[in-house]
Amino acid sequence: MTLMPSDFVSANKEKYTAIRRFFHQIPEPGWEEYLTTWHIYQHLKKLDAPFTFTIGKDLLNSDSRLGLPSVQLLLAAHRRLEQTEADAGFIEKIAGGHTGLMVTLESGRPGVNSLFRFDIDGLPVREADSESHIPVKAGFQSTHPGYMHACGHDGHITTGLALAEFIALNKDSLNGRIQLLFQPAEEGCRGAKAVADRGWLKDVDHFVSGHIGISQYPVGTVSARTCDMLATSKLDIRFSGRSSHAANNPQEGRNALLAAANCALGLHGISRHSDGGSRVNVGSLNAGSGRNIIADKAKMMVELRGENDEINAFMLDQANRVTEGSALMYGVEHELQLVGHALAASCDEPLAERMEAVLKDCPLVTEVVHQLPLKASEDASVLMDAVQKSGGQATYLMFCSPTCGGHHNPEFDFDESVLSITMDVMARSLLALNGS
Repeated sequence: MTLMPSDFVSANKEKYTAIRRFFHQIPEPGWEEYLTTWHIYQHLKKLDAPFTFTIGKDLLNSDSRLGLPSVQLLLAAHRRLEQTEADAGFIEKIAGGHTGLMVTLESGRPGVNSLFRFDIDGLPVREADSESHIPVKAGFQSTHPGYMHACGHDGHITTGLALAEFIALNKDSLNGRIQLLFQPAEEGCRGAKAVADRGWLKDVDHFVSGHIGISQYPVGTVSARTCDMLATSKLDIRFSGRSSHAANNPQEGRNALLAAANCALGLHGISRHSDGGSRVNVGSLNAGSGRNIIADKAKMMVELRGENDEINAFMLDQANRVTEGSALMYGVEHELQLVGHALAASCDEPLAERMEAVLKDCPLVTEVVHQLPLKASEDASVLMDAVQKSGGQATYLMFCSPTCGGHHNPEFDFDESVLSITMDVMARSLLALNGS
């Protein structure tokens, strides 16, 4: 007999609120989610279900990982995990920045292959320490200085773990294959490509993911479709010149700082496109070592976005031209590295309609909105595209919640009552796709 989602949520909402608060305390940025992956694994392996685990190096195409952190940061994450009870075999599977995992349930009965995806990384944001900040007031603020779950991914992890338990409790009444992907490095759009390039999406019939917050509608407002997912390219641009004395022999120098400054202005001067919106932002520029030294090194962190993939490709082509021209103008070398990438994905209407029916059946959902805009970029788009190109369907839900401070802000927090909705909706989605 199938356990009803509403009964499961009623019995477990306090437990999963506590789990969310636990993960909120251990935020780790992309490719450094060592503790996070370990604790997800610990929760999952305790469940009474014949799950198959695919972890770290077995999950990812190592060469497709984008925007890897420094060796020093990876080593620090490795050492954090070594201080736990994690065994050497598990540590080896995620060593070198191979985080994340997937569990698979083969029901042994005919049915579709459904994949539910949950992102797991935190952000390099120092969490607010004011008494008005609920994580401080309730004692579950970040214990990792300089890092924070400032986008709700702790809530996404929690939803995935709750869905796994619901699967375990209903394993004898489910059909087909069910996969739960706990994906690393969503922030900066760095992780999905490594999963997609490993081939996991080729036989997926239905792909479901979603996000807490984003829209400031009241809790209980949910959409089965997301629009305005912007394609993006994240770039690290480096200029290498030659240092010299700024007064004694400036002509001997090759000024990387001026090349970067020229490039920054040129990037923001790229023409807009008549086929749709575009964005460009130079978020960081670091150069030079002293006031009387011609700067021989400069690094820029840049992002480009487009309303569709073609506009983003146009922006990237223009960025290459601007970078090359700036380097040529100042006689320096340049390197342009892609460190993040997402597509302008769209949701498949047949699957979105089925999810909309699920929302209308959920007593905790008070308003079903036809679609909601993201107006940003989302790593899930790469996975959605891979599923769609292989003949499957994908959709991305929005679970509204007013947020404190807004996403990626030190004051960020969401209304935890939304977790009951994410848990209920995902459980009902599972039954709609893979139920008896």
